[in-house]
Amino acid sequence: MEQQTCYFCHAAGFEQLSDRIRHDEAIPVLRCLNCGLIFLDKTKPEFTIETYQSEEYLNKNPQLYGTESLGDYDRARMETYRSKAGKVLSLLKPEAAVLDIGCGCGSFLSLIKPSVKKVVGIELNKPLADYAREKLKIEIYDQPLESTELSQKFDAILMLQVIDHLMDPIAALKKAKTYLKDDGFIWVEVPNTDEALMRYLPENTLAQHRLFHYHRAHLWYFNIDTIKQLFALAGLNCEIKNVHDWTFPNFLQWWYLGRPTVGIGPAQLGIHLYQPPTNQYMRDMNELFEKNDVAFRGILEKHNLGSTFLCKATLQNK
Repeated sequence: MEQQTCYFCHAAGFEQLSDRIRHDEAIPVLRCLNCGLIFLDKTKPEFTIETYQSEEYLNKNPQLYGTESLGDYDRARMETYRSKAGKVLSLLKPEAAVLDIGCGCGSFLSLIKPSVKKVVGIELNKPLADYAREKLKIEIYDQPLESTELSQKFDAILMLQVIDHLMDPIAALKKAKTYLKDDGFIWVEVPNTDEALMRYLPENTLAQHRLFHYHRAHLWYFNIDTIKQLFALAGLNCEIKNVHDWTFPNFLQWWYLGRPTVGIGPAQLGIHLYQPPTNQYMRDMNELFEKNDVAFRGILEKHNLGSTFLCKATLQNK
């Protein structure tokens, strides 16, 4: 069964970028020849949606997180979210109310909770939702956004690494708009499918990374042009910034070995060769890699080759 029309522009012409995805699953990756949107071919009989609310997803991908418990996962997420939480807080007043759609175990909300009036989360994965509710004391709804009835509007609505997992991201953004205050914003974090690791590795490890990049839980793959189209179709203004979340050592591991650094914390924060350093040589080498990491991320962000888009969307009639 062939894909019929593009989700964005409704054109019918596609090219196939890959016939397989992560875990060697035989699901094609297609690109619209008209607007450039990249997506999984969801019409194949073997395609079923794999989502973060399934235990299968978390159990099948432990190498990404490198943790043994939700507590460990929460602590790792706290560290990787800290700087981004600061960016969001810089845009908020102390009386702000914040909604996080797809909040996971609540790590991001727990970072900003002391500085705002109210935080609320939506999370479909029951163990993650229970952890946020019981351990972090965050108000959590465990129903999909479209069936959740909220009693208030919010100054900020967060969707961190969520949009590309949804069957209908335009509808989700439109629904989120109904809970946004007139002067509020929607903060979206989404992967960049044109990041450097997808374009500038040696041929043998480039092929391995592309296979790793395409994943059954990630239905859509956005670049700078198609992420702009997404917000326009949802009726939102948007400011977009490109950042890189992964370290220079992680890039080198992909370059030479064709695999990621194990653990989300080490892959995003592990910039030092020696932990802990025990002599001056080790300290000098750590300093070298720290400086190179800053320069590396700066170069990628300069050329829109960083791993992630940070998007601040506002109402068009604002």
